[in-house]
Amino acid sequence: MGKSKSESKVEKVEKVETQERQRESARDDVHGKKDDDHGKKDDVHDKKDVKENNSHDNRSERDEHDNRHDNRSERDEHDNRDHSKSHDSCDNVVTPPPPPVEAKPTVAETPVIATETLVTTTVDTVTTVTTVETPIAGAAKTVLSFESAADFGVTPMSHVQGTAAPTTAIVTDQFLDQGVLISDAAVVNSGFGHAASGYNTIASININDVLDYDEPITFTFMAKEEVTVTTTTVVTESVATTTVTTSDTSTTDPVVIASDTQTDVAVTTATETTTTTQLVDGTVDYFAYTPDRWGSSGNTVTITAYDVDGGQVGQVAYTETGSIYTPIVLTGVGEFHSVTVDQTLNDPTSGGIALDLITFGSIDPVQSLVNQLVTQETVVF
Repeated sequence: MGKSKSESKVEKVEKVETQERQRESARDDVHGKKDDDHGKKDDVHDKKDVKENNSHDNRSERDEHDNRHDNRSERDEHDNRDHSKSHDSCDNVVTPPPPPVEAKPTVAETPVIATETLVTTTVDTVTTVTTVETPIAGAAKTVLSFESAADFGVTPMSHVQGTAAPTTAIVTDQFLDQGVLISDAAVVNSGFGHAASGYNTIASININDVLDYDEPITFTFMAKEEVTVTTTTVVTESVATTTVTTSDTSTTDPVVIASDTQTDVAVTTATETTTTTQLVDGTVDYFAYTPDRWGSSGNTVTITAYDVDGGQVGQVAYTETGSIYTPIVLTGVGEFHSVTVDQTLNDPTSGGIALDLITFGSIDPVQSLVNQLVTQETVVF
């Protein structure tokens, strides 16, 4: 009889445990941990039951086991009832509603204010060039002797009519330092006694650089001047800074609240001075030369003076007789810029007269204002 009661109690306990497990599985996960713990306890008791059944053959031992199992079941049932009450209390908890959201007050948009700075730079450059031309005083009288022609880079050639003149004998600008430019002439060796200075004289050449006494020789006078050029450059730089404050720039037509302009002016002056020497057109009032002392061809020699524009200002002529030992002079006609010495040959094959000891007076610049010429030019950029 005890065995049947024990089995009936076990069935009831198992039935109760099955129902409890079903209820537990439906509850919240909050109590899942406790359910797991109860299941683990059941597993431990089952294992112990199996061990005890295998170890004890008599009924009294099984009854004692059943009693222990009954006590355990009652404790589990009590725990389950407590767990169920706890779960029910959790289910009855009411979650309070969220607090209402307060509406934010509408704030009026603040007008956008912008400040802009504009910088404008203006540069004005004024350059003034002042030129001062100061004549360099020359000798009161200059005499050219061709005995030292080699010192001027010239080598004398033959004096025979029709001889081709080498470039080393042709006179051009070798005597500009003395203030005269000689054209259409070459230095020739006339032989001892012909030249008043010794041996060397000058004779005319034609366009083909062939010695031809029938061609004129031209003397052009040049003056020296000291030219001082002063360049003054003044740079004026104006920097205008304008600050413009504009309101409500978000609109298409912003309003200018304020505008302020400040101007800074900077002036820079630079001066540069250069001094050079130059040759300018000059004039003289005296010209003379000494002819070939042995010339007796009877040729006519004409000396003509011209102003700076090429106009004739004076003339003198003489006939070569071979007995003229004094200079042939042209003076008393005023200032002249150039002189030509031209002779007409009676016998073009026999040659003509050579010139020596060219003499002229002090050379003055053609343009002079109280010995100083000042010009000024102003350029604005």
